[in-house]
Amino acid sequence: MLRAGTRAEHARIEEVVPLLRGDVTLPAYRAYLRRLLGFYAPLERSLRSWEPPGAGLVEEKVRWLRADLHVLGEGPVPLCDHLPVLSSAARAWGCLY
Repeated sequence: MLRAGTRAEHARIEEVVPLLRGDVTLPAYRAYLRRLLGFYAPLERSLRSWEPPGAGLVEEKVRWLRADLHVLGEGPVPLCDHLPVLSSAARAWGCLY
């Protein structure tokens, strides 16, 4: 039911994610990974504050993104300061979805 209710949002995301197109270049891939890291690094910190101890629900995307960017020779990434407001556990879990 949640997937059906968010179908339009998923379709919009799939239109702009360069990895889903067949013509992605290495520079475009690097730029995409940098944007993801800039968003997920501060977001993971916020999400972890809502996670029950030991639950392991928040994936470690940041670790994987940093490793990929390191292999590609990328340095520090600017962090996003316009994050979703996680003012409740429900908002945090919705963001985690």
